[in-house]
Amino acid sequence: MGWWSIPIPQGLVAAPAISLAFLETLRRRTEEYLTQQCGVSSVVPINLPSSIQPAQLQQELIFRGQEHGISHLLLVILSSREYAGPVTLGEDRMMTQMSGTTFENMALAEVVLLDLADYAVIFDLPGSATETLEILDVPIGEGLPSRAESLDILRAQAGQQALDHSLNILAKRCYGLRGKTAFLHVIGSFQTGDRVRNPGPSDGS
Repeated sequence: MGWWSIPIPQGLVAAPAISLAFLETLRRRTEEYLTQQCGVSSVVPINLPSSIQPAQLQQELIFRGQEHGISHLLLVILSSREYAGPVTLGEDRMMTQMSGTTFENMALAEVVLLDLADYAVIFDLPGSATETLEILDVPIGEGLPSRAESLDILRAQAGQQALDHSLNILAKRCYGLRGKTAFLHVIGSFQTGDRVRNPGPSDGS
């Protein structure tokens, strides 16, 4: 499996998961992508309990596939790391420089297409993206998103860009893929820096 390579600034930590509302938007966009670009006849979302153990995963997915008549499964794991640091906003020559915080979210989408007949990996397509947001420490104006809402949007945008990168590669390879495909979202966060510190080649062809 190929991982992504990025410089790792000090203070980089695992970011909170994308909110369920934005995650549902990503799910719908991916479903539309599969039907329009890959000719998939239908997409069936599968939800697994968070308590499921790795040793149970293969058996559970094969069972779900048989239960719903599913031929393939698209597994999407979204995770990200985030850096926050002080920033001064405004031109150097201006008297109205204000203090703020810059947030940089580095997202990874791990996208794997499985053939459930033999549980074989057909494609392994990692994608990455980085989005940046600068926020004033003392907000100006009314009706603006809160800091928490702004960060949620940032994480969703970075996740979307990373996922789009993987799906664009998938579109070049999914010719002839038909039938019913299950779609599974798993949201996680990096527990260590191993994935970004020890990258392998990313499949960008």
